[in-house]
Amino acid sequence: MLTCEEYLDAVLKYYQSTFDIERPYMLESEECLAYGHFYSHSEKYVLTRSAKMWEANSFEHAFFFQCPVPGAEMVERVRELAERHVEPQMVRGGNALPEKNHMYTYLTFVFLSEGAVTPETVKAVKKFKLTRNYLFSIRGWCEARTVLVDLASQRVYANAKGKPLVPVFEKVLKKSQTPARV
Repeated sequence: MLTCEEYLDAVLKYYQSTFDIERPYMLESEECLAYGHFYSHSEKYVLTRSAKMWEANSFEHAFFFQCPVPGAEMVERVRELAERHVEPQMVRGGNALPEKNHMYTYLTFVFLSEGAVTPETVKAVKKFKLTRNYLFSIRGWCEARTVLVDLASQRVYANAKGKPLVPVFEKVLKKSQTPARV
């Protein structure tokens, strides 16, 4: 069976091309196996850069947690941490609104489990929801995407916003399980 560290190394190979990765990372009192940060700036201008038509900044923060004994309480603790610290500090910078030209921020929480996952944990991951619109979306929005990787049963679960990530995590699972050819 694949360990959390082996799987994390394989997943981070996909992330490291576009994300700045820190390993390990302390998120207040919770220790993360890794943290990844992505930033993209887009703009459109006419003739010169000073004549901007529009400008948009996009962000993603990805947090990777290890759950030796996965439970719904771990998912709930992370949700509370996201509402109390991650969204106010990492998205809005402690202000009432995010910076000007903020388009969106994705908060991605990935739980890696070597142990058997309970139905309550799967339900908690699927019900995980955190969505914020800033100034009627004029200043952008923030969404939480949650993924649970069950290494014991080789399954990946996600909330509604995290569904687009499932194929990537499943691909890494399949690739990691295939023996290397000699």
